[in-house]
Formats: sequence, C-alpha cells, structure tokens
Amino acid sequence: MGILLLMASISMFIPTLISVNEWWIPLLTLVLAVVNAFFLARLAHRSGLTRMPSVVPAFIYQITLGANITLHTFWQGQLIVMALIVVIQLMQRTSHQEDATEESFLAVVLIVLASLLWSDMVLFVVVWIVLLAIEKKISFRTISAMLIALAMMAIYYVIGRQMDWFIPEWSAMAQRQWVVIDWSFVQVVEILLLIFSLYFVVASFLRINRDNISVQKYLQMISFVLLAVLFWYAFPVNERGVVATIPAVVSMAASVYFLTTQTLTRGIIFALYIVGTVYEFMHHLYLNT
Repeated sequence: MGILLLMASISMFIPTLISVNEWWIPLLTLVLAVVNAFFLARLAHRSGLTRMPSVVPAFIYQITLGANITLHTFWQGQLIVMALIVVIQLMQRTSHQEDATEESFLAVVLIVLASLLWSDMVLFVVVWIVLLAIEKKISFRTISAMLIALAMMAIYYVIGRQMDWFIPEWSAMAQRQWVVIDWSFVQVVEILLLIFSLYFVVASFLRINRDNISVQKYLQMISFVLLAVLFWYAFPVNERGVVATIPAVVSMAASVYFLTTQTLTRGIIFALYIVGTVYEFMHHLYLNT
C-alpha cells in the first residue's frame, strides 16, 4: 500500500512533464526528488523511528513536493535539499564519534557548495555549530576544520571576482526585510505547511521522554532546522530557495509525529494532510489550465 501511495505522489509530476517544452527539467527534478525522498526515509530509519525502513517519510516528502507545481522545474532546490539531508546525516555520525573534525569539514564544504545555488544556505553553519555544541563536540580541531572550509569559499570569491566567474549574492544576505503577506493561495499553503511542521515538532516534544535517545536527538536536529527555515521564510532573500526546503522539513517533522505513536487522532490528521495536499495539487492544475 505504501509503495502505491508513493507511486501516486510521483505521478503528480506527469502534468508538468507533458506541458513544458524542456521536459528534461521536471524529469531531472523528479529524479533528484526521488533520491531525496529515499534519503529522508533512510534518515528516519537510522534515527530509530522504525525498526524496518518505512516509506512514510518518502511519501510525505514526495506528495508535499508534488502538490506544489511551481517547484517541479526547480531542480536546483533538490540539490539544496540533498546537501541539507547529507549534513544532517553527518551530524548523526558525530554522536558515535569522539572527534567530529572530518564531519565538520565535510558539512561546511557541503553547505558552502549549496550556497552557490542559494546564498542563505551559508547561515546553516550557525545551526551546525549549535548542534555540535549540544553534542559537546566543539574543539579546536573542529573549529579549525570549519574555518578551512569557509576559507575555501573566501578564496573562490576573491578568484571569482578577478576571473569574472559566477558569484552568488552572498552580500545580499544582510539586506533582509519582513516577508510581504499577500495571502495568495501559494503563500497560504506555504504558511500552513510551516504551521504543520511546528505542530508536529511541538506535539512530538510533549512525549519526547518516551522515545529512545536517537529519536530525541533527531527531534532536536529537526527543531533547529525548522527554526532556520522559519527565519529564512520570515526574512527572505531568495524565497524560492527556502520554499524548496519546506517539503523536507515537513517530512522530517511528520516522520517523528506519525511513526513514534500510532493513534486514531494522528491517523485522522494524516488523512487530512493527504486530502489537503491533493486539493493543493488540483488547485494548481486548475490555475494552470
């Protein structure tokens, strides 16, 4: 049943594949999205949410992404999400390592590379440092590793300015303003998804003492990721970049909420969430016809 639901969510890309001239763009986005969906499922399994791999995280990610037709051609957003997921996996590894130097270097390198597509991603270094502090893994070696990775970004910036290479608008990160609320259908859906994510996290925290340590740490990581996304959305520089991360955040938060405890109430919320995303998808189709 789970596989059928996952295939149904993937089929949401079919109208975009048919309607656009450059069909390879939504196809590339879909391929990357499927990879990210299974990365999220693996992440949930490694976090101890389930004894066996579950398709629920992959399904929630795929249906949330598929319902937003505006993201079907934004393949760069899937690369950003992929970098984000790998960074979270690296943070999971630090829990089992005495020294987090290698993970810190790789994480910051990935964050810097993702910032070439979305400059705001650089700010995720702060989240990485906070998570390291919680894990008590901050040391001279880890700080040095992160500084070396950031120095690589600075070197690229200097050389890029001289050679006229592609330079992201990193300076624009300081030029922020409060998001303009126009109450459009797309914006209302984005806000509702963030509210859903916040609800999933808060509700999961109310029973966090019943979960094992790995689930508790996973929920902590999701909380800081959600806080970063909320900040990026409230004070956007590149709104499309942050919108691309919302399905992943919803998937991670919903995974903890739905997989740790199965109750009638949560089953009803799960059903309502699916109905809501299907309605969003149909509404987008109606607007595009």
